[in-house]
Amino acid sequence: MFSNPAEAEACAYCGTPRRTESAAKGSLKLYDHSAPAGAVHTLGGIAGGMVAAVIAAAAWTVLVAVTGTQFAVVAIGVGMLVSLGVLVGAGRRGSWLLVGVSVLLTLAALAISEYAVQYRLFTREFGGVELLQPLDAMLDIVVGSLQDDPQTLLFWVIGLLAATYLPYRAIPTEPGAE
Repeated sequence: MFSNPAEAEACAYCGTPRRTESAAKGSLKLYDHSAPAGAVHTLGGIAGGMVAAVIAAAAWTVLVAVTGTQFAVVAIGVGMLVSLGVLVGAGRRGSWLLVGVSVLLTLAALAISEYAVQYRLFTREFGGVELLQPLDAMLDIVVGSLQDDPQTLLFWVIGLLAATYLPYRAIPTEPGAE
């Protein structure tokens, strides 16, 4: 395609060549800075993030159920997995809206898995209780759990920051606007 890779146009943001012989052969680029995410990309990002959030929440809940230990550091992995799902679903394009979507879906995944873990611990100790409670009761359980374990809250914050990274890096900028 190009005889000299140095002549290939480079992304102004990350410096990656936009068109190279290896790109023409199908090599994977993490970001597509050719344009911001449009409506179709945003819907894809939401769908990809939702799938990743469900997988991440289920994986964390199963990990706790199998090991009997809650690893707060997994919250960072939840954030990274959701952000990757958003990025892949958006066709490797980013926008500020997708950053917010990634954070909200990560927060939902963390809260749902925390509730599931607390539900499991409670039913193991006190017996059967309905899984679905009023929303305010479920939120009280999650908030109480985070108040009891500030380390988990810290890892949630780091996980939420991790959720911003990939969609943010995919936002195209003007040359020299860094």
